[in-house]
Amino acid sequence: MKIIKFIQNLTAFIILLVAFSALFTSCQDPVKAPISSEKKIVSFYFLKTLNLALIKDTVFGAVNETDHTVSVVIPQTGFNITSLKASFTTTVLTSIAIGKKPQENGSTQNNFTTPQSYTVTALDGSTQTYLVTVTVQSTIAYLIDRIMFNSKINKVHLTSADLSINLLKI
Repeated sequence: MKIIKFIQNLTAFIILLVAFSALFTSCQDPVKAPISSEKKIVSFYFLKTLNLALIKDTVFGAVNETDHTVSVVIPQTGFNITSLKASFTTTVLTSIAIGKKPQENGSTQNNFTTPQSYTVTALDGSTQTYLVTVTVQSTIAYLIDRIMFNSKINKVHLTSADLSINLLKI
């Protein structure tokens, strides 16, 4: 009787051992999703709340995905572009840097007197560089743009010697 009990226990143990080994050896690694290669600057802008000298609440840049460039025009003469905090959105789970300097959205100050190369890095390690150019638009061009849309002003006088603008109502 003890021998039969021993054989039954041994058989049960062997069956469990085979079942567990089959379970663990037949499991494959779960299917891994491909690592993203997306690396785009979706939007780029400057906020007045972060750059107090701006006259507009938000100054948007034009992102050109074909040329991988961003152009921003600040519509005010004499605006200091040496320490601006840029805000931006990128594709999900990317990092962004100028050279080796990581950029934090709305936090990192940069000097935009020369174009800046922003490098966007995807999860798979691939990169895309965008050249960001910031220019300051002259007051005259800004005022003329505004005058063209103001129907209450009947006449504009431009003095070319000192580039002043006189607005006259008739």
